Amino acid sequence: AADAGFIEISNDGGFSWFLQNDAFIRNGYPNDVLYGTFAIPSLRGFSGSSNDQFIDSYVDLSAYAGQEIQVRFRFGSDADGVISTNPGPGWYVDDYEIMDVKSYSATACVYNGSDELQNCTDVISTIVNSDGLSGVVEGDLDQFTLNIFPNPANELLNIALTSKTFESAAISMISVDGKTVLSKQANIGPDSKVIRLETNHLPTGFYVVQIQTASGIITEKITIE
Repeated sequence: AADAGFIEISNDGGFSWFLQNDAFIRNGYPNDVLYGTFAIPSLRGFSGSSNDQFIDSYVDLSAYAGQEIQVRFRFGSDADGVISTNPGPGWYVDDYEIMDVKSYSATACVYNGSDELQNCTDVISTIVNSDGLSGVVEGDLDQFTLNIFPNPANELLNIALTSKTFESAAISMISVDGKTVLSKQANIGPDSKVIRLETNHLPTGFYVVQIQTASGIITEKITIE
């Protein structure tokens, strides 16, 4: 790839930066980067199309535990002078968070009646946020009141939502790999509105509920059991 981005960490106030390459727990760099873009040999980075979906990536920062660090997202294009007739949109970085997580890797195997191994899945990594669940509001902090219950949920998720003004809300549930698995429209206002989402068909795990209005965006982490 000629155009790509990657992540670097500094623990000395920005004097030196360390490329995060082998520290990814999930969804690391997908492609090699041409030498001419950064003049860094054997470099890999984020490039290519994600089909308009944000993809979650996890980096293990345990090597910097107890230290004050800086994080930077570095993006570059090669300087060959050729302007593409169909240029890409560039690299978009959405929410990022420092989390206290645990990563578990496992595989599932199927045996026949004689206990003979038939087939096994690839290794699957499950990431558990051990630091609890937190939410984010972008916009006026006093505009909304939100209560999501039960959390963890099983068959049904209730979203009790109010807004100081009458407005339309786009409600989405997003999986950890950035895919929208549920979506719903609702009109909200000063009176509490309860929106119900059927979640019994969703795999267990962590999800993000995103509520977007003209006044702002609310995101809240939830768990499906």
